[in-house]
Amino acid sequence: MSTQSGAKALRAHGKIAAGALAALIWAPWAAASTFAEVRADFDGDGKADRMAIETTARGWRLVAEVGARRTVLEDQPGSPDGFYLKLKPAGRYGAVRVRHAAVDFGREEAGDQILYWTGRRWARVQLGD
Repeated sequence: MSTQSGAKALRAHGKIAAGALAALIWAPWAAASTFAEVRADFDGDGKADRMAIETTARGWRLVAEVGARRTVLEDQPGSPDGFYLKLKPAGRYGAVRVRHAAVDFGREEAGDQILYWTGRRWARVQLGD
């Protein structure tokens, strides 16, 4: 084998190894399945955004996608059974005025909370328990 073809083989092998490493790193994101999902305009830009409970190999996570920004709000072990997401309209929740659509997130027969986008971050208002 010539030095030049050996160098090409090493470069190709390095690209394959790097691709395999990237697949291992991102595999947990790709392996998720949706348990519950709601879509609404959470940020007031006129486009539908997404909030979902996704199951993973080790448990579940609550994710929000506003525009191109994906935020993991919860990442928990165990089953998501009993958790729910419900859309809530803009309005007053406790002492907080929510300007756009929000999400009621909770577990059956337990406390729940309103999740809403402030324009810079996700915030929560505890409603019960």
